Amino acid sequence: MRSDRPSVGGTPGAACEAAADDHPPGRTVVTSGGTYYTCGASKENSVPGKLEGKSILVVDDDPDIVTAIRTGLSDTGATIQTAADGNAAVALAESQDFDLVILDIMLPQKSGFLVLEKLRQGKPRSAGPRVVMITGNQGKRHRQYAEALGVDEYLNKPFRMERLLEVTEKLLAN
Repeated sequence: MRSDRPSVGGTPGAACEAAADDHPPGRTVVTSGGTYYTCGASKENSVPGKLEGKSILVVDDDPDIVTAIRTGLSDTGATIQTAADGNAAVALAESQDFDLVILDIMLPQKSGFLVLEKLRQGKPRSAGPRVVMITGNQGKRHRQYAEALGVDEYLNKPFRMERLLEVTEKLLAN
């Protein structure tokens, strides 16, 4: 473990190291266990208000991950709603038009795959919402299945919040 990366909110453990393997020195890292750490001393790169008028649904059964993502997106200007299970996610998506759904794969009641399938059912992929799947599962089959269902981006945990912000801004820029 590198000692030159301070942490806030806990010890970085393997999370900062794992994120550093895939990215330059990190910022906020979200792990599959729901904890999140701030690794490194610089601030997030998101431009405040850049997503003004956009709506995002965050779906994860881990309240710590939901809090981390909500906090990471708080300065973007987007309206953020959350769901803790697949059924609640589908109900919200059917009652409102979201620009983006950040969707965990492993959810109670209905998996993220089933939610994604429902979101894409009977619609061209370009119809939206855009979908980012997040998972702690490192297997290639899950990624391939998500891509076959029409996911726009796929992030493995741990991931840096900066990476999620980058993906979010890219997907919502169109």
